[in-house]
Amino acid sequence: MKLLNVFKVVIIVFLPLVALTLYFLYPFKENKLIFTIFILFFVFERTWEGLYTSREKDKDKIETDWTLPISVLSYVALVLLCLAEFYMIDRRVNLLAGIVGMTGYTAALFLRIWGVRSLGDQWSIHIIGESKIQTGQMLITGGAYKYMRHPVYLGIILEQISIPLLANLYYTFFIALAFTIPFQLLKIRLEEAEMEKRFGNNYVAYKKSVPAFNLFLWKKRYQLR
Repeated sequence: MKLLNVFKVVIIVFLPLVALTLYFLYPFKENKLIFTIFILFFVFERTWEGLYTSREKDKDKIETDWTLPISVLSYVALVLLCLAEFYMIDRRVNLLAGIVGMTGYTAALFLRIWGVRSLGDQWSIHIIGESKIQTGQMLITGGAYKYMRHPVYLGIILEQISIPLLANLYYTFFIALAFTIPFQLLKIRLEEAEMEKRFGNNYVAYKKSVPAFNLFLWKKRYQLR
C-alpha cells in the first residue's frame, strides 16, 4: 500500500472520526457545532486540493520528496492540536482574534486557489523529484506568479496560523507559527534550487524581478528569455 494512500485514510477517515467522537463526548461544549463543521470542511477541502488536484502522472509516488509526508503530517498534527485545545481548555470567545483568523483563512484560500489555477497543468504536489519538473514544462510567470513567486506557500503559511487564531486556540497558534514558517521557507529554498536547475538564467531573472511574497515590493519584471 502506497504511503500517500495511508495518509488519505488517516486524513479522510481518522480525523473526521476523532472530530465527531469529541463532538458527542462533550455535549455541553459551546460553539462545538460550528467548530466541528469548520474542521470537517478544512480536512476535506485540503485533502481534495493537496492530494487529488495534482496534474502529475503518478501523484501517489513520493520519490525522493521527503517534504511531502512531513507536510501531510503537519496538517494531521494541526487538526489534532486544534481539537485537543478546543475541548480541553475553556476560553471566552475573542471576537477580534476570530475576525483576524477568518480574514487570514479566506486570504489563504484565495491565494492557494489562484496559485494552483495559474499553474494549470503544471500544478504538482512534489517540490523535488522527476514528477515535479518534466521535459517540456514552461516557467509560469502569469496569473498569481506575476506578483509573487510563491502564492501557494504564502497561502499555506496564512492558513496554518489563521485556523487556530480563528478558534481562539492560542497554544496551537504559537506551535503552528514556530513550525510552519521555517518549514515552508525550507521548502521554498529546495524548490527554487530545482527551478534554477531546470530553467537556468530565466528563473534567476524572474527571482530578481518578482518578490517571494511581498506584493508591495513588486516591480516591473525583467524580460524573460
